[in-house]
Amino acid sequence: MVVAIAIAALNFNLSAVRPLVFRRRNGSLDGYKHISGIPVLGSLVVIAGAVVGFGSGLCVALGLIAIGLDVGGSVWFPRRHPEELLALGSARGA
Repeated sequence: MVVAIAIAALNFNLSAVRPLVFRRRNGSLDGYKHISGIPVLGSLVVIAGAVVGFGSGLCVALGLIAIGLDVGGSVWFPRRHPEELLALGSARGA
């Protein structure tokens, strides 16, 4: 789970902290270059850690921390991209 937290911290830094620091230094996001993290890998490592550490309270706590920090992961995807999910649902219904 420590690896999952490290990946989550990297993703959180790249998607949340880095743009704020850039905006503070430059006054706007003009010229900001987006760098994507590795969110899917973070979610997969949490799942693997949960399987290996099944029943461990520490594993649960660390996994929840990792999922909370991994803002680009599978758990956060519906919150950050609701329009894509709505388009997917309407395409299936058609």
